[in-house]
Amino acid sequence: MIDGVSFIIPVYNGERTIKACIKSALAQTWKGETEVIVVDDASADRTLNILLPLPVTIITGGKNVGAAAATNVGMKRAKYEIVVSLDSDAVLKKDWLEKILPRFDAPEVGAVAGYIATGNTSIMGRLAGYHLEWQMEHGAIFQNQLSTTNTAYRASLLKEVGYFNESMRIGYDVDMSHRIKRAGYTLILENDARCTHFWKDTLWGYLKQEYNYGLYNAENLSEEMVKTAPSMVFQGLITGVVLMIAGIDLFLLACGNHAVNGLFMLLVLSALPLFYLPEGISVWKKKKEWAVVLLPFLLALRNIMRLMAFGVGTIQKLRRGV
Repeated sequence: MIDGVSFIIPVYNGERTIKACIKSALAQTWKGETEVIVVDDASADRTLNILLPLPVTIITGGKNVGAAAATNVGMKRAKYEIVVSLDSDAVLKKDWLEKILPRFDAPEVGAVAGYIATGNTSIMGRLAGYHLEWQMEHGAIFQNQLSTTNTAYRASLLKEVGYFNESMRIGYDVDMSHRIKRAGYTLILENDARCTHFWKDTLWGYLKQEYNYGLYNAENLSEEMVKTAPSMVFQGLITGVVLMIAGIDLFLLACGNHAVNGLFMLLVLSALPLFYLPEGISVWKKKKEWAVVLLPFLLALRNIMRLMAFGVGTIQKLRRGV
């Protein structure tokens, strides 16, 4: 029997979405007790002013410590066994808890995440969101990793495995998922429990985020991650092969027939988006938006950024002697 639920919302400069996020947590149709704990991670905008009139517990700190550490602060203050990690730019549907909580009737379930729908109006934000929607719709109920965007955990389990790794600015949700799995629990994706999420609206913001993911993969890649994230590894290998061929051709271009080698290099680089064409077609059939034709090119560019970051991160790791 679930006696109550604690929502934990870490926020940094979230003035654009924080009010809608909190209202969605407070408006849940589930009849049990709830509390909302907002951890303001040293926001420099109007976030704190927006928070003050709202019926939530507000925790503030003197410096920006990162989302993992801010989430931990809220988790340790929570008074209920089910704790929800909720991004400040996510807005829950009213029946989100009603869809999520029945999954915890099975004692082996450690965490349950909801479906993440795209809330952006910009082309860039929509494409980033549509890619994740496609992944969730084609994924299994039982997952190897869950994001912290809208995920409910057992508080006792988080305490058992050690809370989120505060040294990680990115990837701490993946790290937590692996620890939960090693502790013998399962992770569930409940696509009927929906939230709306707002992604980066600029190409630069998106690519910077993906570059950081690549650095994280270089720092934390292990045999376990290779097993639990085969799609990431497969896509990385595809990108690596294509870029290697392009690099060889650049060398030949400098030494020989410029026209022939230049054309070959262009064809090789142009082929990379073809790997993502099936996904683009699938998304197009559902969304019917002209901008979706750009999705394969965006995913190709994303993988190039991740691969570059992975190379930089690996070199840095070798220099440190890790």
